[in-house]
Amino acid sequence: MKQDIHNQGYVSEENMRLLIASMGLCDHSLVEACLSLDPPKSAPPQDGALELKSDTNSMAQRESALRLIDLRSEMLSWLQQRAELNQALQLEAEIRSPALADAPAMSLVLRCEAHWSRRLDRAMDRLERRSGSVKGRTCPRDAR
Repeated sequence: MKQDIHNQGYVSEENMRLLIASMGLCDHSLVEACLSLDPPKSAPPQDGALELKSDTNSMAQRESALRLIDLRSEMLSWLQQRAELNQALQLEAEIRSPALADAPAMSLVLRCEAHWSRRLDRAMDRLERRSGSVKGRTCPRDAR
């Protein structure tokens, strides 16, 4: 489209159909800016002042359309970068997800871990009591 505007001063009919087919009227300002660039009339205007004013207006419209196209291109580039980043994050999450169990399984693991932790603490307490009694120290039986 930019090439059409630079070379011809307007957007060709084929590119205009392509623009409307791809964008629809979601980006009304871009479609309107491109539609405002009329192809040159076959008969030249009679008044020279009117022609100058018309050329100035059409030049401003072209610049406006080109600026709008550049802004939309930058925005689409930024959106593409964000989409690629999101895809990478989603892929990473999918790769890591098998490493994590579902909620019921995690609950079971945590309960088992707590159970074995308590058993280890009790065993350590018993060992301390027995080693203390061997060395001649006495430990109360209820001490844990």
